[in-house]
Amino acid sequence: MKKIKIVLSLMFLGAFVMQSCIKDDVVALGDTGSVFVKINDGPTKALYYEPFTTKKNVVVFNVRRDVNSPAELAKAATVSIIDAPELVAAFNKENDESFEALPTSIFTYVTDPSITKSGNKFTVNFAPNEFAKNIEISLDGSKWDLSKKFAIGYKVTEAPGAKISSAQKQILTMISLKNKYDGVYLLTGAHNRVPYNFPYKTVVYMMTAGANSVIYYWPDAGSYGHPIGVGPDPENDLSWYGSGISPVVEFDPNTDEVARVFNNPPNATVITKFTLAGVSNSNRYDAAKKKMYISWNYNGNPLRAFIDTLTFIQPRQ
Repeated sequence: MKKIKIVLSLMFLGAFVMQSCIKDDVVALGDTGSVFVKINDGPTKALYYEPFTTKKNVVVFNVRRDVNSPAELAKAATVSIIDAPELVAAFNKENDESFEALPTSIFTYVTDPSITKSGNKFTVNFAPNEFAKNIEISLDGSKWDLSKKFAIGYKVTEAPGAKISSAQKQILTMISLKNKYDGVYLLTGAHNRVPYNFPYKTVVYMMTAGANSVIYYWPDAGSYGHPIGVGPDPENDLSWYGSGISPVVEFDPNTDEVARVFNNPPNATVITKFTLAGVSNSNRYDAAKKKMYISWNYNGNPLRAFIDTLTFIQPRQ
């Protein structure tokens, strides 16, 4: 098992996985005072929305020119940007993720007369004294599949009269819809397998996996999966079985009862829910208290059980 040393504290809960990371440029000798063009949101950006059935305008990225003088800003400028769908596959491979390229059937680009698109190429025209432009799309929520996560990538290819930022020349924007169970939760509970039968207390993300289902994501492990207690300190003596045990919880949307618990991805480990002895409705979501009560085990073994309580902290950002 991989031992995890907990370093996250509640005061840092605002810094979540997949948030945009903006890096400073390393200015090479001779570049001081140059005009730079960059994608201001990059190199990654994550957007999460509640389910919607209308059309929503979304800024997928912002392209900016950093000038060295008012005289330079007073000039018009042109920047060329191309679609970069290969960034989706590269991100999935590097991060063990499952994003799909955002299909053209569910979005259109919002019209801006200063931005034209031909094939896979955008031409962005800055008027004098303009320093930033948004590339914006209109998403059709009625066509969205909640079981899927989408992403869209772009690269700056040309910026006549300026240097292209090496750190922010491209962006992958990830867009996900969230069901009502999605969020950041405080997980407390215990596993009953000796010698791992210690309590655990840690932050997890319950991430949308379908219209009515969520999957455990443990940010301290940086992966889907579930912690176990390996010592008396429930916040620091933690480990896990790895991502091979990654419970998905599916709710009945009419009753908020847990319909089933299963493993993702499907493999030799079978995960099932069970009824906690002496506790009625032990598998449920309490919408008023924003709490989940989930009891499950793996491989049909009553001595491989987890009894979880999850208390909502805040939405995933």
